[in-house]
Amino acid sequence: MAENKQKIIVMGGGAWGAALAMALSINHDSMVHCLVRDKTTADALSGGHVPRLDNMPLPTPLNATTDIGCLANADRVYLVLPAAATMDAIALIAAQCSADCPVILCAKGLIDSATHSGLLLPEFMAHHAADRPFALLSGPSFADEVIKGLPAALVVASHNDALSEQVIADFLPSHLRLYSGDDPIGVAVGGAVKNVIALAAGICAGLGLGDNAKAALITRGLAETGRLITALGGNPASLSGLAGIGDLSLTAAGPHSRNMAYGLALGAGKPLPSALAEGARTAPLLAKRAAELQIEMPITAAVTKALNGADLTMLITDLLARKAARE
Repeated sequence: MAENKQKIIVMGGGAWGAALAMALSINHDSMVHCLVRDKTTADALSGGHVPRLDNMPLPTPLNATTDIGCLANADRVYLVLPAAATMDAIALIAAQCSADCPVILCAKGLIDSATHSGLLLPEFMAHHAADRPFALLSGPSFADEVIKGLPAALVVASHNDALSEQVIADFLPSHLRLYSGDDPIGVAVGGAVKNVIALAAGICAGLGLGDNAKAALITRGLAETGRLITALGGNPASLSGLAGIGDLSLTAAGPHSRNMAYGLALGAGKPLPSALAEGARTAPLLAKRAAELQIEMPITAAVTKALNGADLTMLITDLLARKAARE
């Protein structure tokens, strides 16, 4: 490896991990390794296919491996695993990487642990890896479109301006345009709640309630997202950006979204998809967090009840019967 090359590790061989690894590999000033859990996935990615996307072909094969030794001397680690896997992944990074190696968190969800319930990713880092530099990478982005080379825009949120600029540079040149932000909490809340609202939008569509109801649900979903951002000390202005309305508008657009597809099946009474819908994991944690903070998140609460088997028609009736309030 040339002396000036940056060593970048992408942890995660799913659809989004493969997409980011591919985009990062365009930069000839970096050496990108994709660290995955099993040899079958590593072989597929190294052979130029993405197993999680029905073996969709990659423009070029990835440098994929199952060897955790690749983490040694990493300049940056992009953590592209489900939120629930964050704790183990950070422990592995701590054991294999230098203490100042930054982590770019790419999941959208909450982490449940024995000591804390429903932590956002920035909160988790503050509790468990306070001295490690980190940033959040989020925004509206379907993995298959990124792999096809179609344009997309993302936000990198960090209190470390130098790290934000480095992450932006990692993707130059590429078809991904990155913007910097200084509100990790707001970006994390937007990324977590939008999956739940998209699942609710899917239920709405599955029940055949029409586009008017879906639009109302999305709008009020943004309102409860803003309440949570404010309660946690984030900036509600993040709602108007890529991690807010941008990501929600994409995720709730149709069944291309796994969360929307999950909600559609639930609303229509059909078998639920086997693909991970992060919103199904996130909703109960969000509902519990909202109760602890004493803020109203009625859509999140309704989705949680729906996932537990509550009657969907009654849930909609209850939402419509809520006391009138100012917008």
